[in-house]
Amino acid sequence: MKLSKLYCNDDRFKNITFNLSGINVIYADIVTKISDKKNSHDLGKTKLAELIDYMLIKKLDKKNFLLKTTDETGRLAFRNHIFYLEILLNSGEYLTIKRSIQQSTKTSISINEQRTDKYTPPLNWIHEDLGIDAAKKTLAAYFDFDFFKNKSYDYRKAINYCIRMQPDYEDVYRLSKFKGGKDVDWKPFMFDLIGFKGEILRQKYLNDEKQEEIENDIKKLRHDFSVNDSDRDEVVAQISLQENKTKEAEIKIDQLNFYDQDKALIEKGIDKIENTISELNTISYNLNFDINKLRTSIKNNFAFDISKIEKVFNEAKIYFPNNLKKDYTDLIKFNEELTEERNKLLKATLSDKQQKLKEINVKLEELNNKKENLLGFLKDTDIF
Repeated sequence: MKLSKLYCNDDRFKNITFNLSGINVIYADIVTKISDKKNSHDLGKTKLAELIDYMLIKKLDKKNFLLKTTDETGRLAFRNHIFYLEILLNSGEYLTIKRSIQQSTKTSISINEQRTDKYTPPLNWIHEDLGIDAAKKTLAAYFDFDFFKNKSYDYRKAINYCIRMQPDYEDVYRLSKFKGGKDVDWKPFMFDLIGFKGEILRQKYLNDEKQEEIENDIKKLRHDFSVNDSDRDEVVAQISLQENKTKEAEIKIDQLNFYDQDKALIEKGIDKIENTISELNTISYNLNFDINKLRTSIKNNFAFDISKIEKVFNEAKIYFPNNLKKDYTDLIKFNEELTEERNKLLKATLSDKQQKLKEINVKLEELNNKKENLLGFLKDTDIF
């Protein structure tokens, strides 16, 4: 991969064509008089490096000159600038990256067979308005560096070392951006770069972090649950007491004979049911006796034949006066009426006793079924 061109939509920008067959040097020369007290610094060398870094999908922050520089009106000087970076790929194709300042999170990518003519942007863009992460993944696929395959980082890690700022030269291996960070952020990459397996070193650092977390947790637990010597004996005594209580409870549980208790409860239940059945049978017997008597009483009609009595009196030659006969007839009528009322009461009593007997029989059936079930359960238990 080689840089080919860097240009802009603003004519004031000094477009750059890179040398593809050799090295490229940024050279600054003073053209003003010495009396102007100007030197080779602050001429834009670092700014050019920052711009190339931005074009290779670096996120902009507020400290970047592209967002800090303002014009005479106080507005951003690069607000309308659109930059293009053309790159020669290892495949021989030319890839162009398009990024603006106004939409710094969007990136467009174009692929061409030949180098662009002068500084004219491509007409066709294969990928348009990609986000930061999507643009990185797309560029990584086009760059196709074997070094970054199956790594936890991408080409941006190497860009940090290729495009160095002044403070980055203080330590060849540790860049200024990593000075406040952790070794895991840069040492595994350097291990990979010099031919070792950086993943092993990365795992080592991750394990160190986990170990530190565990040690901190242990310290915290020791602090939260610490016991001094004076309290230790009391704690031990409390533990021993609880252990003894547990053992006593286990012994009592083992001594319990649940089978005998269950059997006794079942037998007690059967006895209670049998007593109830006996009482209900007595009540049923009495009800049946009363019902039979009531039915017999209802069948027995009032029997008083006045003609038979009269015949008896005639045979005995006793005169039976008509008035007396009339009184007997009235008596018969009265008894018939009395018998009718009596039968009504008897039938009502009979119906009530029959209903009670029906209820008693239902209870007896339920109790007998319950008794049979308990006896069956008791027999099954005895078998085991």
